[in-house]
Amino acid sequence: MFRALLLIAVLSASAASAHDHLEARLFVIRSQLAQAGPSPVIFGGDSIVESALLPAEVCGHRVVNAGIGGAKTYDYALAVRRLDFKAKAFVIGIGTNDSMPANVAEFPDRYRFLSKALSARSELVLFADIPPLESGVNAEQFDPKSSDEISTMIRSYAGRQFVDIRSALIAINKKTVDGVHLAPEAQAIWLNTILTRLKSALGC
Repeated sequence: MFRALLLIAVLSASAASAHDHLEARLFVIRSQLAQAGPSPVIFGGDSIVESALLPAEVCGHRVVNAGIGGAKTYDYALAVRRLDFKAKAFVIGIGTNDSMPANVAEFPDRYRFLSKALSARSELVLFADIPPLESGVNAEQFDPKSSDEISTMIRSYAGRQFVDIRSALIAINKKTVDGVHLAPEAQAIWLNTILTRLKSALGC
């Protein structure tokens, strides 16, 4: 009984913490959107995006970091629907937190649900691949095979709007600091790969 109550308490605290982070991030994102002016370029996704050091602008459009650490695809879609914006371009990089066997079957529908929300709010949407998982303390909660399957699904869905992160990172032996989050060299390659694709799509 004690262990069950302890587990319930831990899960409740974790859920509360995730909710607090979501609300804090939405406040910051709304503030940045208001400061960015019309037609910003938005980077959205999970903690890999939230932790990225992004440029102030791309092709003359102000950049907004709309990453939300810990977000799964469906959660992020719901969060997007709480934001009021019209972007020039939206780069979405998400799926790592979905990388568990129980989530794989539902991922395509959740990703389409998110895509519709982004397409209604942005002239252009680019779909970035998720980095591969490595051994590490933060990777233990995820499944590498599920991550690979989700990566394949994103590629298949995105078509010509796909940004191939995994191919860009293939030459680096140690890609992450903890099995999930990108090491500095990998982070630089991640950003350069996206910016190159984004600038080409925007014609600048």
